[in-house]
Amino acid sequence: MTSPGRSLVVAATFAAATANLAVAKPTPRGNVDIEDAELTWAEGDGEDDSRVRMFAGEIDGRGVVYAEYYKGNALWMAVPYHRVFIDNEEQTSVRALRDLQMIGPTPDGFAFTAAESTVELQCTALLHADATISCARSAKFVPSGAASCATFFKSHDERSQCNGIRAAFATPQIPHDELLELCAKSFRGESERNGCMIYGYNATALFRETLAACTAAYRTGSERSYCIFYSFAPANPKDRPSIEHVRACDRLHDDDKATTDCVFWKHTGVKQVHPKSRTTLPTDNPTAPLLYNVVPSAKRLSGSRIDVSTGAWRDLSLRATGGMVGTEPVLWVDGYRDIKHEWMSPVDRIVVGKQVRALREVSSLDKVKLTGELLTFRAVLGGKTLQCRVDAASMFARCR
Repeated sequence: MTSPGRSLVVAATFAAATANLAVAKPTPRGNVDIEDAELTWAEGDGEDDSRVRMFAGEIDGRGVVYAEYYKGNALWMAVPYHRVFIDNEEQTSVRALRDLQMIGPTPDGFAFTAAESTVELQCTALLHADATISCARSAKFVPSGAASCATFFKSHDERSQCNGIRAAFATPQIPHDELLELCAKSFRGESERNGCMIYGYNATALFRETLAACTAAYRTGSERSYCIFYSFAPANPKDRPSIEHVRACDRLHDDDKATTDCVFWKHTGVKQVHPKSRTTLPTDNPTAPLLYNVVPSAKRLSGSRIDVSTGAWRDLSLRATGGMVGTEPVLWVDGYRDIKHEWMSPVDRIVVGKQVRALREVSSLDKVKLTGELLTFRAVLGGKTLQCRVDAASMFARCR
């Protein structure tokens, strides 16, 4: 379930975050052998019972960081990391970093070292924030703004929003630092912490008791955030479920979504309906349990053949990179507007007939080619050779 709506402060911080991410403009290249491709990886825990594998390295002279989220033994989603903030303010692209070496999980994400020109950086790919990378040239660096915002928010965008919210509520009934600590204890996700603060500033009379009830009733951050949102957001108080309903439903159910259904049933008499998963977009759904290439063969993987191809989509230049780094299949597309790196999108799953599989299950991937916005490649899955095509607008592959 997605998080509730964000405040207007987000718009300002997002606008500030669109600074130029300049890297070398993609140049047409055929299929090339990359000998120095390397990936390092580590594994740790995510939110809501997910596992995370984080990869960092350098392929074709460009830095790459991405995370794979698993629920049980099924790939849930792959998340690319391309925005990098150095010492909190200076923004660049992960493509500008070099010599990336994964260290391992931390409370905030995954730590790795990298180099910017000749300067060594200590970096963290943040897990519970906005899919950005936070780097520092010195271990003694301290972000500007309130100390508590720096303590509980590690991403540039969410920390900026924290400071903006504090400034907007100059004389709160609950002291700033006390409120933030309450929210940090209830929410791991940084956007949920900021949303919690806004509700605390605006609805202090019932806030402590409601937050405690939602925190006790729900284990997952998404449903806990849903509980807080509907306890305060509706303009008419009659549309807000009562704390007693939340507590009563918590006593009846162990499953978070069942508890939410119960709260709506008791309050409105209408069962809350969760939308059905769409089957036409496999990127919305977890794959079946992995069968083949589940775990990379080593913590450090060296490259073999990597294909690079360029194309175009609307007003963007596209650059596809794909192949095998050791036993790890990699495939993603970068979008550029002139020399500005706009986005990076991995292809993380393939559709074979009606079956959805994870890309990481293939044992071979080559012949990557962009023709305009159409991406094609060849892969081997379970000993069978597949011809695959990817629409750049949807970023999943159909293979036959």
